[in-house]
Amino acid sequence: MQQTGTYEGMFVLEPTLAGKDWNKVVEHVHGLATRHGAEILASNKWGDRKLAYEIGGHKRGAYMLVYFKGDTQSVTKIDREAQLSDIVLRHVLVRVEAVPPPEEQVAPQPPSASERK
Repeated sequence: MQQTGTYEGMFVLEPTLAGKDWNKVVEHVHGLATRHGAEILASNKWGDRKLAYEIGGHKRGAYMLVYFKGDTQSVTKIDREAQLSDIVLRHVLVRVEAVPPPEEQVAPQPPSASERK
């Protein structure tokens, strides 16, 4: 019997396509999950950011945070399909106890110049 749980997925996406057609990128990422029986609970755009290192020739990436409910077999399939995707540069999937409230799902802001000193 497969155990069902709530998962958080952070996806770093190809920035050119994300900049041109964000809805297509959202459909792609949601499709990764729903094709394998997962239910999308929340999804947030974290924006375009400079990467710490180049990934596939990209110096920037578009970040997307997704919460979904699924079983362990579904998560394994989602992970594999995300690895093979041309749109997803990197991703991480982790199990969480619950979906945090919307105010905790927003992207952290980089420190201002005065805070970095």
